[in-house]
Amino acid sequence: MHIGTAILIVGILFLLVASPGFRLAVLIAVGVAVLGFYALVIQPSERNAEQRRQQANAIPALPVISANDIALSDVILKASSQNMLLSRPISYEWWWFDGTVANNSSLDLYSLKFEVTVRDGSRVIAKETVWSCQRDGYTVPAGQARAFRSCDMHFKDMPASESPVASARMIGINGHAVERGPVYELLTKFEQEQRERRARDVESAEIRPMVQPPPQQEAQQESAAGKRRRLGAPEEPDGADRRRSRMA
Repeated sequence: MHIGTAILIVGILFLLVASPGFRLAVLIAVGVAVLGFYALVIQPSERNAEQRRQQANAIPALPVISANDIALSDVILKASSQNMLLSRPISYEWWWFDGTVANNSSLDLYSLKFEVTVRDGSRVIAKETVWSCQRDGYTVPAGQARAFRSCDMHFKDMPASESPVASARMIGINGHAVERGPVYELLTKFEQEQRERRARDVESAEIRPMVQPPPQQEAQQESAAGKRRRLGAPEEPDGADRRRSRMA
């Protein structure tokens, strides 16, 4: 048996060397075998793996919540810890914002998506898309409010600006796109305190001229004679004049 196998192998090798036609036939046969193996074994396996990945990554369809039913408050822009982790001062690049979200709809809220834009005057100098960044299982039940936090925003290559203005537009709720969502101004805590202080100063300046010091009591009181003189009435005689008139 071993001798027969050896003779077969030697014969095949001889034909491969001596016969060009045999070599071509062998190459064709090998190619067909490889293609058949790929089509019957490898391709179905890859297809099944892709389907499993799609099923694992698929987000279940959630009912649509209107942007009018979501309200954000106390939104504050903050420097991300990335600035400190990179051992550099706070820069323009790493930021995040947080606040309170009220879910006024009849459905549970799971996620929010924002488009954050930074402007210097009328020119856009940075733009970033960011999701709400919460722990697994984060939910805002219908009719309730919860704290929320955005993921870190990386404004790479953002130029320096003396008066940058940042805003966040809501563009997604529970994985559904939002058309013309509300826009929220993003201010740091320091900027908010400055704005509130200026508003109090303006209010005080408007009220101050309206408050007059009370006039002195002496200035309010006038004698009856002074009033009659001002009105042109004859003066009433004093006590001595009245006695002389009686004696006469």
